[in-house]
Amino acid sequence: MDDFENSIKKFQEIFKKSKISDETDIKNILLVLDETKDREDFIFNLVEQLNERTNASFIFLLAVRGYRSQAKAADIDLETLPELITRIKKRFSGEKELFNVALIPDDKETPFNRMKEIIQKRRIDLIVIPTPFTLFAQEEKQEMASIGTTVDQVITEHLLKRRIPIYLVIKAQKTPVKDIKVLIRSSIFQNDFLGWLIALIEDNAQIDVFYSSLVEERELKRMEIYFNIIKERLEEDNRKIELRLNQGPIYLKDFCSIIEKEPDSLIVFQAMTKIENDAEIITTSLCLQNTNALIFPPTE
Repeated sequence: MDDFENSIKKFQEIFKKSKISDETDIKNILLVLDETKDREDFIFNLVEQLNERTNASFIFLLAVRGYRSQAKAADIDLETLPELITRIKKRFSGEKELFNVALIPDDKETPFNRMKEIIQKRRIDLIVIPTPFTLFAQEEKQEMASIGTTVDQVITEHLLKRRIPIYLVIKAQKTPVKDIKVLIRSSIFQNDFLGWLIALIEDNAQIDVFYSSLVEERELKRMEIYFNIIKERLEEDNRKIELRLNQGPIYLKDFCSIIEKEPDSLIVFQAMTKIENDAEIITTSLCLQNTNALIFPPTE
């Protein structure tokens, strides 16, 4: 027991001396657009917010063009690239060097391959993508074991293998976000976690922290220390943000299906490398989601 207490004290000292960053090093954000206007409006609002709080540049990808023939069959009028460029320039007029509009010429190319080519050429620090990606293509429809081909691939290839965070947009929200639910699946968490939250939330926001059934009892104390230090940092900076740690473990699938009274809540959690088939666990859990989600890559 003494050894455990000593390890906790050492852990606490390490965290106190470490730099828990209240900023994020987000330089390039890829925003994948589909035909859904309300979600697109939210993405544009998110761009304005992140432009104020980060030094990021933004790449807009109209990847739904790969489904042009299906859109025509469904009597859906897809936007052309020049129309998108015009709207973006009008929306963000005065913001020099703010955005790029990405286009891979072949209309038949899959949305994931379009994204993959961009990510191979540029460092991407965040992917923002609607889920399901498009509402009319059969392979993209959300089902019990899938949230659509493109999003499934993004989780497996870009989140888990390339370690790029993803922000899944299921519906329009107010920005900044006022209510965030965080699920901790391990006591090892990235040190710019606080910076991500500050970039996304407003003052007087509420952050409810849950912990997974995967977190061992010995890790809970470390986790509590970590969040107490974050709380102290918020108080030092006079940020009026309420941080609450909920008691009792919760499974990822139950966390993703929480029905909130606050319609503009955001769920946040981290992927893990030590769980076999974590991509499958994440995608099936997110099939139950009813609000937007920010997923961090594994830190190990």
